[in-house]
Amino acid sequence: MTTRARCADCGVLEGELHKKECDRERCPFCGGQLNGCECANRHFYPGYERRFGHPSNRFSEADRAHAKACKLSDWTCPVCAEIEKRDTWGLPASVYFQGLHDDQRVEWDRLVNKRGRIPFIVYPNMCCRCGMLWPGMFRVPDKEWERYVEPAMQGQMLCQTCYDWIKRVIDEAAKGQ
Repeated sequence: MTTRARCADCGVLEGELHKKECDRERCPFCGGQLNGCECANRHFYPGYERRFGHPSNRFSEADRAHAKACKLSDWTCPVCAEIEKRDTWGLPASVYFQGLHDDQRVEWDRLVNKRGRIPFIVYPNMCCRCGMLWPGMFRVPDKEWERYVEPAMQGQMLCQTCYDWIKRVIDEAAKGQ
């Protein structure tokens, strides 16, 4: 390939660093989406643990408004302390509702830069068996995937044609035994 692709979000060319706040930039710590990973929260708040399934009514609009407006330092505001008792995942209420404080964002950027920002490169999805580029995605129940795809390959991508072939030959072989 002689032409360089452009990031569909921020427009940089392959090999360049994404522009600040690009949704496609990868985290140099976990490899996930930098803007969406949990690494910064875990760094500043070691007790942080994101949980799912909370009832949507555990915080009132007044709670949200207070936490967003509160200027007291972490864990010193009695109203925020009451909000945090209802589970802010180990984060101060202000961070839970509005993200890291400005000084933390600056420090996190410094840590990301020190670790090494990841340049934009297109890595195509490819079937690990036949090499087909950009195969269509399909769903298979976990138990079925585990039955037909050997453990060392379960984290890899297969095209539908190769998956169906693997399934067919395994089933045929099992009938012959």
